Amino acid sequence: MPTPSKNNRLFLDFEELSKAFIGKPKEFITILKMINEDFISNHMLIMDAISDNNLDAFKKIHHNLRGNIILFKIPGFPELMEKIEKSLTSNEARMNKSIKEEVHEEFNLIFQALENKIKEINA
Repeated sequence: MPTPSKNNRLFLDFEELSKAFIGKPKEFITILKMINEDFISNHMLIMDAISDNNLDAFKKIHHNLRGNIILFKIPGFPELMEKIEKSLTSNEARMNKSIKEEVHEEFNLIFQALENKIKEINA
């Protein structure tokens, strides 16, 4: 079942991944922690790419995230990635604090959803 975010929208959909780990809670938690670490790393890299106005770096990061974005059906995230790319293409990203804030907020929602799912499995 998808995890609701603070805005009460459906945020992360764990259904597909959960099916692969039925009866294997420790393995599921291990995978979720690995995915969380991947998002943490990519969050920092995206923020750096925006600060440096580095479109090529952003495209690589976006490509690396694409699988998780599809797996979890993260609503709004593809549009955010597109918005960042357009901003970087027009050399506006570095100056646009709202993009950094939006990226930070979206990643924090992902971190919270993953953390909540891990707590749920441990309960």
